[in-house]
Amino acid sequence: MFRNSVSRSRRANSRSSSMGLIFCLALTSYAQDAPPAVHSAKFALLDNFTGSNGFYPYISPTQGMDGNLYGLALFGGLYGGGVFYQLTPSGTMTSLYNFCSQPSCTDGSFLAEGGTLALNADGSFYGTTASGGASAANGGPCTPYGGCGTIFQVTPGGSLNTVYNFCSQPNCVDGDVIYSGVVRGTDGNFYGTTPGQGANTGPNCFGGFFGVGCGTVFQLTPQGQFTTIYSLCALANCADGYSPYTGLTAGADGNLYGIASGGGANGDGTIFKLTPGGRLTTLHSFNGTDGFCGFICASMIQAADGSFYGVTNGGGTNGGRNQRRRHGLQDQLDRQF
Repeated sequence: MFRNSVSRSRRANSRSSSMGLIFCLALTSYAQDAPPAVHSAKFALLDNFTGSNGFYPYISPTQGMDGNLYGLALFGGLYGGGVFYQLTPSGTMTSLYNFCSQPSCTDGSFLAEGGTLALNADGSFYGTTASGGASAANGGPCTPYGGCGTIFQVTPGGSLNTVYNFCSQPNCVDGDVIYSGVVRGTDGNFYGTTPGQGANTGPNCFGGFFGVGCGTVFQLTPQGQFTTIYSLCALANCADGYSPYTGLTAGADGNLYGIASGGGANGDGTIFKLTPGGRLTTLHSFNGTDGFCGFICASMIQAADGSFYGVTNGGGTNGGRNQRRRHGLQDQLDRQF
């Protein structure tokens, strides 16, 4: 039910019948201060997504240790639940795993809309699904929604292992849906966010299937040990933020950096730093005019100078703040119903 309703919404809102493509842009000059005439770029279309090999590949592919690119298509494939694919540098695409191949989609479906596949030290990849999993068939609170999602490990050969099923804990305190992938920390563990559930609730928290809970940050070891290291809205008036839809960035200092969609000093969300041990520091509170992330924003990147750079999908000085906020909430409701 969940997967089909989202699929219809996405198709209805698309500008064309295109299902996505993958391309290469090769640069012949990388000099940052070179005159414009010195720069040259060659664009090449490598392949098209047609449905049978997936469609809506929202996240950028990740380069594997073998030099090939690996990525996820949100929907499509043999069973409609999305595809894990390989692309060679010469442009040959291969579907390696078709999600929802197991009864009731217990292997997961509706792949991450944000983040990237996380490359492990052994050459495998870690990713997430927002639907499916064991909770799709166990008769619990997630079953009517098609399941609350998974964290999976997949090899370059396409062998998939479900490492964790969300809503495995009482009252789904571990989170009931995840829209962004996981990142590999400097300690070798994986970290991610859930926008809903967790130990704390607040009147404005809107993440997750059930509309309760203010979200979490979790840690997953390569051995599969899952730990919630922070529940958002732990402070009065959610001064530490809530509903972290956006994925995390692993800092060179070993800490994790993320964005909360709401809360903070002004109610428009925050940028935060979190230690692997669960100590949170609010670095910035958005006020609308300097942006906010009403739903999933791209994860921040850390540049060579140590600074973090990011984008917001709402706010700014050119208006649209309230419109974007309504869109974010409606997008969430579309996913719930």
